[in-house]
Amino acid sequence: MTSSLILDIVVGLILLGAALSGWRAGLFRSAFGALGLIAGGVAAYMLLPQISAWAPAPEWRAAIVIGSGVLLLVAGNALGSLLGGLLGRGMKVIKLSVLDRIAGFALSLVATALVLGTVAGGVASMGVPPVTQAIAGSATLGSIDRMTPDPVRSFLAGVRTSAMNDALPWVIDTIAPPETMPPAASVDAGSPALTAAAASVVRVTGTAPACGISLVGSGFVVSDDRVVTNAHVVAGVDEAVIEAPGEQPKTARVVYYDAATDLAVLDVDGLDAAPLDLGSALSRGAGAAVQGYPLGGPFRSQAATVAEVTSIPRTDGSFGREVYALSVEIQQGNSGGPLLDQSGDVVGVVFAKSAVDGDIAYALTLSELAPVAAAAPGLAAPVSSGVCTG
Repeated sequence: MTSSLILDIVVGLILLGAALSGWRAGLFRSAFGALGLIAGGVAAYMLLPQISAWAPAPEWRAAIVIGSGVLLLVAGNALGSLLGGLLGRGMKVIKLSVLDRIAGFALSLVATALVLGTVAGGVASMGVPPVTQAIAGSATLGSIDRMTPDPVRSFLAGVRTSAMNDALPWVIDTIAPPETMPPAASVDAGSPALTAAAASVVRVTGTAPACGISLVGSGFVVSDDRVVTNAHVVAGVDEAVIEAPGEQPKTARVVYYDAATDLAVLDVDGLDAAPLDLGSALSRGAGAAVQGYPLGGPFRSQAATVAEVTSIPRTDGSFGREVYALSVEIQQGNSGGPLLDQSGDVVGVVFAKSAVDGDIAYALTLSELAPVAAAAPGLAAPVSSGVCTG
């Protein structure tokens, strides 16, 4: 029996139990159980990354994380139901109508499904390979995820990301944004060329045990089985997880890591996504697109305009890195994603946003990326992923 099937059984039993409880209790008392379940979901959302980091051995990590999540949800629901029962004692003499029972049934089922989907999304983004793979293979959780609107998924991902990853070094406060901005370029972020390129843009997740934090970012396929991302996205991560569109999550090894430039290359066995081509350097005012998974949530392709081409110091204080200043608003999770020209070719790597102007983002240019991309096919030996900063 696979871990995904076990997870489907557990999720199915939880949903069935919630629905029957809602039918029995009616709308009023079910509302308290749903609130308790939501509280348990919030606790699971925030605590499971730390619980994963405390797991004594990798082979136990999946069982510990899933078991802890279920316990937190059940405990929250039980406490909420108990409170609802105490407050609703006077209602026991009232015979529940069929409509009240149906309302309780529906509320409990929908609330439970939403909480389960939210917690599953958060746990999957922890980047623990067996856990992410089990969740990705769950038919029940997959159905819940597909029925959850993208704005809801993005909002919930943002809550968790802001709570867990405040220490990520992706905000630049050492340089001023451009003094003047060129006119916004006309870019169709959903053009056929950019839509085709999106198939090779991946979500990158991982857990840095030394800091007890989960890291999430984006990346792109640069050669067969090789993904480029930012070094800070995988800092301190033993194993990363790569999620490519239409593929099962896969484990990745860090085979190149340069914290000074903020680039890393990951080796991903069996990756089907095709490599993206490199384009030509862009000039001020040129149109482009930023693609990735902001906040670790749904994929997004955004139009951008090159505001200027400038140079900033490397993180070790040595000579500068050539970067694009871009007129586009990005979020945590965009780090490591590609900057694409309008033909769908890679022209840079997104790595930071301005601390002064939230509408300015920064991307490494081809001067920094091209040598790493050229070397990527021959990189196979695992290397240290540095030190996390959480």
